[in-house]
Amino acid sequence: MKPGKILWRVTLWDRLLWGVEFSQPDERPFLVGEGWATYPAQPLYAGQPTRALLFDTRKQAREWCRKKEAGYAGHQNGCAKWRFRPVRVREGVTKVR
Repeated sequence: MKPGKILWRVTLWDRLLWGVEFSQPDERPFLVGEGWATYPAQPLYAGQPTRALLFDTRKQAREWCRKKEAGYAGHQNGCAKWRFRPVRVREGVTKVR
């Protein structure tokens, strides 16, 4: 970089949203992807990346978590111990060059 040049970093997309963290006994928690959705979104175009399951409000995320836990509650194969909880996430896209 030449002296006197200013390096600009442009954030094109920066939003606070709600995601879902999945946990089970003896495993490290992780952020749930859109594959966990009841009806997973179909790609709109070739090469579209997968994304985290995101919600605009905490209420929406809590409701999704409640329904998932209720659905797994009666299972006898260990799924009853699965936990889903809403977590605050930041979605951001920054132009690299």
